[in-house]
Amino acid sequence: MGRRAALGGHFAVLERTLTGHTNFIWDVIALPGGSRAISASNDGTAALWDLANGLRLRSYQGAPSEVCSVAVDANGTLVIGGCMDGSVLIWQLDQPEPHAIFHHGAADAKVAVISGGDVLTGGADGALKRWREGVVITEVQAHSAPILKVVALGADRVVTVSEDRTARIWSAHDWSCLCVYEGHSGGVNSAAIAPSGQWIVTASDDYSVRLWDTHSGECQRTLWGHSNTVWRVAVDPRERLIASGSGDNTVRLWSAGGEEMGELRHPDCVAAVTFSPDGERLIVGCDDHVLYVYRLPALGARMADGGSS
Repeated sequence: MGRRAALGGHFAVLERTLTGHTNFIWDVIALPGGSRAISASNDGTAALWDLANGLRLRSYQGAPSEVCSVAVDANGTLVIGGCMDGSVLIWQLDQPEPHAIFHHGAADAKVAVISGGDVLTGGADGALKRWREGVVITEVQAHSAPILKVVALGADRVVTVSEDRTARIWSAHDWSCLCVYEGHSGGVNSAAIAPSGQWIVTASDDYSVRLWDTHSGECQRTLWGHSNTVWRVAVDPRERLIASGSGDNTVRLWSAGGEEMGELRHPDCVAAVTFSPDGERLIVGCDDHVLYVYRLPALGARMADGGSS
């Protein structure tokens, strides 16, 4: 429990590990309130966890293949899982079996939920689709290569990233492309949006993390430090820290200004990272089938006293 990373002279401390999955963990999200999280795994399940005591509260069943993406609605009552075979499942938070299932139309369904409750999916066909009650209401050919992550940016914009080495912002009203982010020399695996909506972060096969202005499309900073593919990125709710998970078996912590603040080493590839809604925990999913929950006391103290990273 003593794994630490320096954070401006302070530490991120491993609070507990969560075990129960039997294969790679590909995605993790924190629920509203911050006391629970949901993970998606190559073992064909999603799981609900109590972060305070480390218990697995529920295992979501019924997926026909690996669960590679997970999202939750704004109320935290519906869980949406995307599968490698393209299936999309919807579970009630308190029910282990899905109450709805549909198919993106191509493999590797990546899921998100936009304000209002509609489900967004992207897949290996490069298509972005908006669903309502299991029916496609909008579809756009967003990329020329597989979509690897879909993120809702408020109620009116959607971010997609792709193997075509770009990230793009779309209008959720008319599905026009508002901005294209170009500069990565490898596929873009993940994106995270600052809560202010002013900047986004991307992770790439080129081993880098990039910060982009959401309006101009300009790259503000490129963060180097990883020695392998960067699979996931997350931004803490106060926009003080960025976390990146990589095939080099580490999570790196960066200030919003681009300074590397610390490194967390793990036994295997890190493909999932997220912050709790209060910014005081970091949750990491690893290819060793384990979730690692870190406490960020220094970050919490800085938030309370108005200091900066």
